[in-house]
Amino acid sequence: MRIKAGKIIILFALFFISGCGMTNVEQTAVGSGLGVDLDGQGKILFYAQFNRPVNIQEAGISEIQAEVFVGTGLTPTQAARDIILTLPRLPLWSHADVFVVGETLARTDLSYMADFLARNRNIRKDALIVLAHQATPYDIFQSDFPMSLSSRGLVDLLEIQEEMYGVYKPVSCDEFLNKAASPGIDPIMPQVTVSQQEDRPVITLDGMAVFRQNRLVGSLNELESRGYLWLTATKKLGGLIVLDNPLPGLNFVTLEVSRFNSCTYPRIEGGEITMDIEVEAILNLHDQGGLADVQKLENIETLETLASREIERQVRACINGAQQLNGDILGWGKKVYSYYPQVWTTIENNWYEIFPHVRAQVTVQTEIRKQGQLNAPLTLRR
Repeated sequence: MRIKAGKIIILFALFFISGCGMTNVEQTAVGSGLGVDLDGQGKILFYAQFNRPVNIQEAGISEIQAEVFVGTGLTPTQAARDIILTLPRLPLWSHADVFVVGETLARTDLSYMADFLARNRNIRKDALIVLAHQATPYDIFQSDFPMSLSSRGLVDLLEIQEEMYGVYKPVSCDEFLNKAASPGIDPIMPQVTVSQQEDRPVITLDGMAVFRQNRLVGSLNELESRGYLWLTATKKLGGLIVLDNPLPGLNFVTLEVSRFNSCTYPRIEGGEITMDIEVEAILNLHDQGGLADVQKLENIETLETLASREIERQVRACINGAQQLNGDILGWGKKVYSYYPQVWTTIENNWYEIFPHVRAQVTVQTEIRKQGQLNAPLTLRR
C-alpha cells in the first residue's frame, strides 16, 4: 500500500510540474528549414520554412505542405523574431534539419551569421548546411522537390547521393563552423540551385562552395567535388567510376566503389612542402558495354590501372581547383601544423601565399573483387 501511495504522489507531482509549461500543439509551427542572407541595404534576411498542418482527407494530397516566412532585422536574432509579427504560432526552430546560406551574405562576410549559428540553442548543430547558388534561400524553400518538402528532401538527397552517386559531401553546421574557426583549414558546403523542369522550379545539387577564411571565393564543379569526396569523406563507400572504351571491343565499364580509404601526409624537404596522398579503393563491376571478357586476369589488371588513373584525375582536379581559388578546404595547413608544429609557426601568417604552390604526390591502388551475377558477358542474338 505504501508503494502504491508513493506512485500516486509522484504521478500527481509530475502532472502539476509538466502542466505549468505546456503548450498546445495547435499553437505551434514546426520548422523544417532555416536560411539567412543580406538584402540590398545590408540588413539580415531570415527565412523559415514551416510544415503546414493539413488534413489530407479534406484537402487532398496535392495541397501545399509547407509555408515560408521572411523576417528582416539588423541582426539574425532580430530578423528571426520579426517573423513572429506575421506567424500566429509559436515557432519550433529546433526541428529544422537544413540551413540555407544566401550567396550575397556568403560573399560579404560569414560573421553576419556565424556567431548566431554557433550560439543559438534552437538551431541544431547537426543540421546540414548548403549555399543557395544563383538563387535566394526563399527560392530554394519555394521550389518543388519530388516526393518531399524542399527542406527534408534536401537532406535526403545529400545523404542518398553520397552513397549511391558519390559526388557531393554533406556538411553539418557544426563541421562548417569548426573549420571556419580553425587555423590551417577552410570551410566548404554543397551548393543548391533552382532549375526549370517542365515549367516548374526544381532544386538541384550544383557544385561545392569554397570559402577562404570568412567569405565565399568560388566553387568546385562535379569532377572537382568528386575528388574532394575521395580525400575527405566520412562514409568511405559509394559512388561510380565509368571507364570509356577501356578495352578493345568494350565501349564502357561501370565500377561501383565498395569501400575506400585515403590519407594525406605532409613532407618537407629542402624547404619545400609536398603532400603525399594515398588512396585505396575496392571496386565491383556493375555493367559493361561490349563482349570482351573482363574476368580474364590481364583485363582485370588493365581495368584496375585505368580506374586508378581516373581516381587520380579526380583528386588532382580537386587539388587544382582549391589551389586556384586559394581556399585550403583540404586542411593542408592543419596537416603541416600536426606534423611540423615549429614550421607552421613560421609560415602560418603567409600560408595563403604558400598554399597555391604546394605540390602533391598522389598514389592510387584499386582492386576489382566482384563481377556481379554473370560469369561471362551476356551475348545477344543478332
